[in-house]
Amino acid sequence: MALEPNDFCPCGVGNKVKFCCSADIVRDLDKVTRSIEGNQYAAALTTLSTLEESHGPLSSVLALKGIALLATSQFEKAKENADHFLEADPESPVAWAQAALGEEDTREAMIQLQRAFEKSKMESIPQLLVPALQRVTDSLFSEGQMFSGFAHLTLQSALLGNQEAGMMRVLQFTQNQNIPLIIKQQLPLPSDEEVATVDGLEEAMSWGKRGVWLGALEKIRTLIESDDAPVLRKAAACLCTYLGECEEGATHWRNYAASCDQDSDEAIESEAYAQMLENQDTPDTRAIEKVTLTIENADAFNEQCIASRQLHAINDPGFANDDPDNPPPRSVFVILDKDMPTEVEGLTKADVPLSLGTIYLFGKQTDRDARIDIVPSKAKGLQEAIDAVSSVAGDLVGAEETREEVTNVPTIADELSWNPVWPREMNPADIEAIAGDVQMELINERFPAMELRAFGGKSANEIVLDFDQRIKVQAMLLIFESNMQCRDSSFTLDSLRDTLGIPIPEAIDPTDVDISDIPDIRMSRLDVTKMTAEQLSQTFSRASFVNSYKTTVNASQEIVNRDEAPEGVSMADALGALVDNAETDEERLELLSKAVSACETDGRSPAPWLLRELPLRLMTGDSARASEIISTLETKHINEPGISQQLYGMLMQMGIMPPGMGAPGGGVSIGPPPGMGDPTAGGGVWTPGSAEADAPSAADDASGDSDGGGSKLWIPD
Repeated sequence: MALEPNDFCPCGVGNKVKFCCSADIVRDLDKVTRSIEGNQYAAALTTLSTLEESHGPLSSVLALKGIALLATSQFEKAKENADHFLEADPESPVAWAQAALGEEDTREAMIQLQRAFEKSKMESIPQLLVPALQRVTDSLFSEGQMFSGFAHLTLQSALLGNQEAGMMRVLQFTQNQNIPLIIKQQLPLPSDEEVATVDGLEEAMSWGKRGVWLGALEKIRTLIESDDAPVLRKAAACLCTYLGECEEGATHWRNYAASCDQDSDEAIESEAYAQMLENQDTPDTRAIEKVTLTIENADAFNEQCIASRQLHAINDPGFANDDPDNPPPRSVFVILDKDMPTEVEGLTKADVPLSLGTIYLFGKQTDRDARIDIVPSKAKGLQEAIDAVSSVAGDLVGAEETREEVTNVPTIADELSWNPVWPREMNPADIEAIAGDVQMELINERFPAMELRAFGGKSANEIVLDFDQRIKVQAMLLIFESNMQCRDSSFTLDSLRDTLGIPIPEAIDPTDVDISDIPDIRMSRLDVTKMTAEQLSQTFSRASFVNSYKTTVNASQEIVNRDEAPEGVSMADALGALVDNAETDEERLELLSKAVSACETDGRSPAPWLLRELPLRLMTGDSARASEIISTLETKHINEPGISQQLYGMLMQMGIMPPGMGAPGGGVSIGPPPGMGDPTAGGGVWTPGSAEADAPSAADDASGDSDGGGSKLWIPD
């Protein structure tokens, strides 16, 4: 499209070209924009250089030059151009966006992005703000700035007008069950009624609502100097959280909490935000050390390890062997605290061996003797791991070469860690039962006595004795629960609260309550039996969006009990949400069968539910029904998006169909595969202290082997 004199200038200030950068160069600018649209960047840069020589540093020229340089990956020149652009026109949002795109420091890039938003006019937001915002968002996530990253991600989605690409990224985040619910929920910005109580706050919040968070925060800081109203603290706390201002944000959250009733939800949640920001900024961690020991005879050592039932060999560690100067380890073994059981029948938690660490065996090299590296599973477990290896290998273990810190793990994760190595023959249901029991035992027994930085170096047992300080314990327990709500419908720490003598959160009566005012973190406490159909629909939809599994199950069960899905909710979806929560395969199959029938009644495709039913039928030995499902999928649903890939991928994974096959109508013959476990289980067994909770299991790090399980407890660090 041709650039006309009355069009907005490319510099982004919101003025027409003829009033901004001169009507004399409109034709040349049109030529440049056409070149850029046609990916003819060299031609565009040539024309722009000519314009710069003849007209000086015009904002429109510098704006287009920056785009062409960035598109051709000339980042150093793009940064220089952005500097010139800002010097020539500091009011240009495009200049600030270009600066953000070229800035390596994430903090500085975010500030430059904020200035770009501040200089932008809502009716003409420059397109360059989108890639600049994405660059900052990605950098924040890569650095572990989860609150700020998600805030920028939602802003990006809003800027794109909730386009599919933006919404998919938001959904990928909110659907991740490893991310605590308290991070995924919208922060409680002050209501319009609260804002109206303080002069000047309305203007600041209007900035905040359009993404000018830094500008809004600067205004509120000024207001706080003369007015310490709680609503100002609340607004400042939210904006600091958006911007990753952890220390200041924690202070504002605590000041706001102090203005609320001590045991109120708002106070506890505010303290939780403060703790999470502090731990994000300066985590409470312990060091994991690696020790290197010489080995007299690598072959003999390897044989001794293989023969020992206290060492568990990792058969395929997965190391690359493409660096002749740094060969991978010859063998990898998990060190157990006891011999691996020979029988799994009646196995209890006391019988399950725990990982003390991992041995990496390296053979003799030209310039180096044979050696082993030992990495413990717990921060304070190195000596125990060394002693266990020595008891197995005896004199084969030589002197210590080096000792070095390899990583840091959160104190809480390390303290609560339990690193089981399950016998391969162990039934998944038995694993889950044992791990579930251990989960609660660890929290109930160890947590009260743990001395934590969040508690000022004291334990929960000590701090709850101070009425004014017990909110710190309440907040930390809320953080624990905020993640488990995304995984476990029955998880609660009420017994621990009772032990510690702190109040148990009460159920919330939804009668005459606006559900939209209830934060996601509280939704699981809503009494769904008292909800209207509209409230039930709203609760189900919100819970599904943020993947609050506990709330979803509560709402789904009530929908099924009423035998009538509210408007906006499919009965099939409600039934499906209960499948993973069922206790037996029979119950799961019954729910799936009802979901299929509900889809057929509603005129929807039942294919997704048939795909979930198929592995269960195979696992329970119902080959006739499994064959029927495959036939139905192949004849009626195979052309639906993703069905073919999922069906044949599942069959190949189970060993029912050879790789490379998968044409519809293939007449797949079904028989129960020998020794097949539940293909839907996905390794969801909770085992505190493994890699997922930042307390690494060395065995898992080495090989991806699932024997040690994976932690499902997200902790504040």
